[in-house]
Amino acid sequence: MDLYEKAQDCSDKARELQLELIELNKSKLDNIEDDFDNLISYQEKLISNQKSFIDLQEAKGGSASVSDYDGMIDAQNQIISYLNGKRQEL
Repeated sequence: MDLYEKAQDCSDKARELQLELIELNKSKLDNIEDDFDNLISYQEKLISNQKSFIDLQEAKGGSASVSDYDGMIDAQNQIISYLNGKRQEL
């Protein structure tokens, strides 16, 4: 194999590696996006459960406490904090 063919082979390998790197980075971004979606879905379920609990309390003649609403606020703040952290990573 002459020098030109070796150089061409190295160039081809470098292109292949660049394409693989692009795919890996795309995969990493897809995983981060999935993490966002999963966390948001989980937190929305927690908030929904807390809201249902408040509704149940009120249906029984009770009332919601400040701590009930504080729990929902905390869940939203956790979402915001997590998303801000992930945005910084990106």
